[in-house]
Amino acid sequence: MKRMKRKITTAFPFLSIPEATPKPRTCRWTILTDRALPLGLQEDVLDMHGDLIDYVKLTDFTGLLSRFSPTLLKRKLRIYKRKGFRIFPGGIAFEIAYLQKKVPQYFETVAKFGFNGIEVSDDSMPELELSERAKLIKAGRKLGLDVFTEVGKKTVHSPYPARQAIDSIRSDLDAGAVKVTLENGELYYYCKKNNPRPIAEIVNAIGLEHLIFEVGAPGWPELSVWLLKEFGPDINIENIEWDRIVIFEGLRRGLQRIVGYHYVRSLQQA
Repeated sequence: MKRMKRKITTAFPFLSIPEATPKPRTCRWTILTDRALPLGLQEDVLDMHGDLIDYVKLTDFTGLLSRFSPTLLKRKLRIYKRKGFRIFPGGIAFEIAYLQKKVPQYFETVAKFGFNGIEVSDDSMPELELSERAKLIKAGRKLGLDVFTEVGKKTVHSPYPARQAIDSIRSDLDAGAVKVTLENGELYYYCKKNNPRPIAEIVNAIGLEHLIFEVGAPGWPELSVWLLKEFGPDINIENIEWDRIVIFEGLRRGLQRIVGYHYVRSLQQA
């Protein structure tokens, strides 16, 4: 992927706002969720918002596993590759493959179609042993895939202990995972309780650059606002819909009503 220029010429070059680190980045990732974006809209979204997108996650599992023909899927992936974006299918497809005992075939098919990555998760199924997760990560890496993993459950009856999450994340990273996602359900649980301490324990032990926060439903936009308040604008986020990319970037930079336009307020105090 080509490195983007640090500063482009805008229509208002005499005005300044908080800027993001140019791509390629190690932090501040925005992972777009492709929920069956029509091909024309897909092209437009990448043209308009490409500087804000670091990776793409295909999350229409009905389409991926039932509706999309091989030709259509190849066309979709070809657009991403032509425009310099990397893409991986979300974890539910992996969980179905795992429960149906077809992981090797699934991994090989993902690689064959030209996906750049894979997600290994257990948020909707019984928890995987750390050794099993490590084996799966290494199998994906052997096929040349970026492997993303996830900790936490979609339905939270009791929160995932921070110490257990830290051990799992470290094991995944040691096995070759690119980054590890903190499940939306777990994050929203702590957001509702206004209790950042367990998440802060994980962040302090692992480092923001290795973590991804899942900010889709439930909890939009309050979860995003809470995470930015607690951990700053350089968090990595995923499951962001195409029409929320600009809103989230405004939140990052203090240029949204939801965060009180705090950048504008800071100018008044300067």
